Amino acid sequence: MPGEATETVPGIEQELLQPQAETGSGTESDSNESVPELEEQDSTQVTTQQVQLAVAAEIDEEPVSKAKQRQSEKKAREAVFKLGLRQVTGVTRVTIRKSKNIFFVITKPDVYKNPKSFDILLSNDFQMRKYN
Repeated sequence: MPGEATETVPGIEQELLQPQAETGSGTESDSNESVPELEEQDSTQVTTQQVQLAVAAEIDEEPVSKAKQRQSEKKAREAVFKLGLRQVTGVTRVTIRKSKNIFFVITKPDVYKNPKSFDILLSNDFQMRKYN
């Protein structure tokens, strides 16, 4: 209501504005209960761990920075969306025959299809293989 006045209690305001002092006996057990600070990993350590995991999993791809990859991927996905293409799931490998002995192999492709026609867009790194 517009005619009502609010009353504040000065003791409560002062308690809220003043930082609270630590309550504790100051013993070592109190400091053990506090949360330790997080340690950041060195970027070279992270990349060496990624390389070791890739070697163990027999992956030929090089690890790419997520920040750089995500911005370019976002732009590419927006362009694909504007064209009206829809993603096709379940495709694990695509082989394209260029000539009698030359093949392009795309592993783990991103496959997009135009629902109105038979246009297909493939994206990912490819390998050229020559069979004799």
